[in-house]
Amino acid sequence: MQYIHYTGTDNLGYNYYKPSNDLHSLFRNQVITPFRESLPEEASKFEDYNSNRDYINGLRINVLDRGSTDFDASSSWSGKVYTQEHKVLLNGVFYMPMHLYSSYHLYRTHGHLSESKNIIFIDLGCGPLTSGIAFWAAAEQRNITYIGVDISKHMRKKAAEINTAGPFDDSDAPFYKNFHIGRNFNNLPTYLNSIEKGNPEDTLILFN
Repeated sequence: MQYIHYTGTDNLGYNYYKPSNDLHSLFRNQVITPFRESLPEEASKFEDYNSNRDYINGLRINVLDRGSTDFDASSSWSGKVYTQEHKVLLNGVFYMPMHLYSSYHLYRTHGHLSESKNIIFIDLGCGPLTSGIAFWAAAEQRNITYIGVDISKHMRKKAAEINTAGPFDDSDAPFYKNFHIGRNFNNLPTYLNSIEKGNPEDTLILFN
């Protein structure tokens, strides 16, 4: 079952994708609904984007710092305080779909995933599991060991929530059963030494 659907290529060579119903549901449940509940004013302005472009761009620039903000600190803008949780949700709304499809395209066209029986995916700056979802879909939903690294505990929390929620509405299975997430790059040797890798020629260790 395809999790992300290729819909075609335009005359400039750009590829287009759309989500499956399950992926659409995941994004709604894990990002859109919490966003609407936590930030109803901002959500209503997003829904009327053409009338609120300056305000929305202000959020992107002044609160998210174009995605490079400190997600473990609050931010103030336009007389309002945005908590760490608010910023994680805003980041999901602004950037998650774009990064998801671009990552999926990269893995599908350059990954050579079919050649490896054992896959260890090391996701540096993992955020809310965006690349993790894209890689899982591109690898055709195989059993993969996932190692996520992110300095933000609030991003790590969101990534763990999304992994636990899993890809399908009618299943309790997560995206990754072998799921490790932490703050420090120095922990990678410990994680790798604890993983059964199989034969070296059958194993792909991929750094994202």
